[in-house]
Amino acid sequence: MTICQADESVIPVNSLTPQDAPGYRSTLTSASLALVRRLQSVRDPRHLLELFSGTLRSTVPLHGIHYRNATRGIEYTLGQCAYHSHRCRLMLGSRFLGELTFHRRRKFTDKEIEQIGGLLPILLLPLRDSLVHREALQMANRDTLTGLHDGVALKEMLCREMNYARKHELPLSIIVLNIDHFRNLNEVHGSLTGDEVLKTVVSCMGQVLGRIDTLFRGKGDEFMILLRDTDKDSASVLAGEMCTMVSSRQLPSVFGTVSITVSAGINTLRTDDNLLTFLQRADFSLFQAKSQGGNRICAA
Repeated sequence: MTICQADESVIPVNSLTPQDAPGYRSTLTSASLALVRRLQSVRDPRHLLELFSGTLRSTVPLHGIHYRNATRGIEYTLGQCAYHSHRCRLMLGSRFLGELTFHRRRKFTDKEIEQIGGLLPILLLPLRDSLVHREALQMANRDTLTGLHDGVALKEMLCREMNYARKHELPLSIIVLNIDHFRNLNEVHGSLTGDEVLKTVVSCMGQVLGRIDTLFRGKGDEFMILLRDTDKDSASVLAGEMCTMVSSRQLPSVFGTVSITVSAGINTLRTDDNLLTFLQRADFSLFQAKSQGGNRICAA
């Protein structure tokens, strides 16, 4: 693994030229300088990495890249992972921006690694800005009780994920999950217990997924789980694990022990889907599960 580290005061992105930055002289081309200007206008980290990798591929052939920032809970895979890889730790001053791994089927040469290292500093400032922007959006679109993204954030992410799935011909699924008899539970045990039930369900979903950045809270006791590169069968397995884990939990209450069950509706993206039809079929699947008594899963 190499470390790409720079101080923002020595990366004059607005006026960067090969003469201004001797360290980049061998790799900065007119295409690279155009990339600098394009990256400055991008605020989505995934789109930023797509633009960067697209330009890099014209110099260094790649099969895919993988970005991971564990501190922010971000992980993107663009293209395909392959046997040979080169991993870079991205640092801007003392700020850690994540790790970027480049993949392909044949070994990287020393010259290619040097070319990658020459272009990476261009990415650092725009990546820093996109991460700050992403965090601000997340904080603005979060449910205060559970900490999850809300329905507004879901629609924004879903538009991007639908485009990505179609571009790369990958499956995209969504699980809409609802707590059974939640209104009655609130009436019998009180809203404070109801809040604990909601947080318990979120905890169970997070344990099954291993992450919560694809979990969203809708209205009341409804949750949505967006699953990239996941077909209907795999989504059904995940939904089943969530339902089983939730039903194994019991919460104490002054009015007696609270048992919890959930129902789930599943839908997988079709070629003729738009945002509305994709969500509507998932909602209808949930309606079918609830109509059959709850504590079950139905898939479109």
